[in-house]
Amino acid sequence: MYPFQAYVPGDSIIHRLDPRVRFFMVLVFIGVVFYADRWLEQFLLFLFILFPIFLSSVPLKRFLSGIRSFLFLFLLIFLFHSLLTPGRVLFSWGNLTITYEGLRRGLLFSLRLFFLLLSAGLFSATTSPLEVTRIFSFLLKPFMRIPWVRDLPLVLSLSLRFAPLLVEEAQRIRWSQLARGGKIKGIKGVISVFYPVLFSAMRRAEELELALKAKGYIPGKGIRLKESPLSSLDYAFILYSVLPLAVILFP
Repeated sequence: MYPFQAYVPGDSIIHRLDPRVRFFMVLVFIGVVFYADRWLEQFLLFLFILFPIFLSSVPLKRFLSGIRSFLFLFLLIFLFHSLLTPGRVLFSWGNLTITYEGLRRGLLFSLRLFFLLLSAGLFSATTSPLEVTRIFSFLLKPFMRIPWVRDLPLVLSLSLRFAPLLVEEAQRIRWSQLARGGKIKGIKGVISVFYPVLFSAMRRAEELELALKAKGYIPGKGIRLKESPLSSLDYAFILYSVLPLAVILFP
């Protein structure tokens, strides 16, 4: 199974967009999801989301593989609305009653979750950790006069880089222990993996501290990330992002 949040390097049209435009586009898609109530609106929204996914050159199976881990949540949402929404009874067995309105709401909310995951997957698959930091820095620009806020983009950047390394380290330790015939079960098994990962994280943190000091980094001054001007392609996709609002909110 592909990691749902994994970044997929590429040179597609979506990858070449300014990360702020990508973020804006996904935010609009997520916002429109909660306003699309009719089936035609749901279908149009699906097409609006599917088009940039196609342009991203990221295989659709990568998105579907990540969404597969949410199947239980889909089922839970569908059953919750189907059984608890009052309306015209379609099926009844004992205390369980399924209504037409419940089926409709269950399917509608399941589709909303599906579109939310597709939109989030599009952003995460085409946005590198450095670009996420740029977006975060852009959003915090009005608060950069506060010293501790200036360090937040760097903290986020380091966190995004450290997390995959720690997961990889834990997997490597786990497989090495299994190869030696060790059993990773219960609390002892977790501790046997946790301590080596903790020591590895502390060692990496010390190395990072030395590297930052060597580069003359001063806490509270933050880092400056260059903001590129928007291109004609960026403006075209800003316009494309607004189309769902015009089509669905103002039919």
